[in-house]
Amino acid sequence: MRKCDRPSWRIFAAAIAATIVATLGLDRLIVTVGAPDAATQAIVSAHMRAQISGQPVDVASNDRHAVKPWLAGKLPMAPGVVDLAGLGFPLLGGRIDIVAGVGVPTLVYKRREHLISVTEPRANIGDYRATPQRRTLDGYSVVRWSDPDRAYEAVSDLAPAELDNFVAVFRQAVARERGDAVAPESTK
Repeated sequence: MRKCDRPSWRIFAAAIAATIVATLGLDRLIVTVGAPDAATQAIVSAHMRAQISGQPVDVASNDRHAVKPWLAGKLPMAPGVVDLAGLGFPLLGGRIDIVAGVGVPTLVYKRREHLISVTEPRANIGDYRATPQRRTLDGYSVVRWSDPDRAYEAVSDLAPAELDNFVAVFRQAVARERGDAVAPESTK
């Protein structure tokens, strides 16, 4: 064999290095694409903290006319608070969660022994789809969506179908409250 026909160790080293770089890059891409954003992680963490603390709300009231003014007095914008008790989701109250260093309103509803936190993050609404999107994070179902004015994330340990039902009921009630004629789409 002539010297030029024999593969050099440099070619092998370069091939191995290129394979390592490609593998690490692909792994990072897969992890990044599948990972929830920091806001969603903070919202789920706040829900978990509320469950563990035994005090899931800062203002305990099933009266939306008490919860909304309390939140409005502490935040630049109060959430739309809707009464869903007649549909099996009584309001427990509200709290202020910190997401990306900013206070955001969170409403807390109950279904049997399960809590449902509905947070209105101050996010770019364009980052949220109008059609609810569900995922699972740390064992909790998370549904995120937007309407023309606000973004929402609902978190609970309810069965996914029950959380989807809650989101549909919540969206319809908010639309009625605002006078919107369009019926919300289902969770995908």
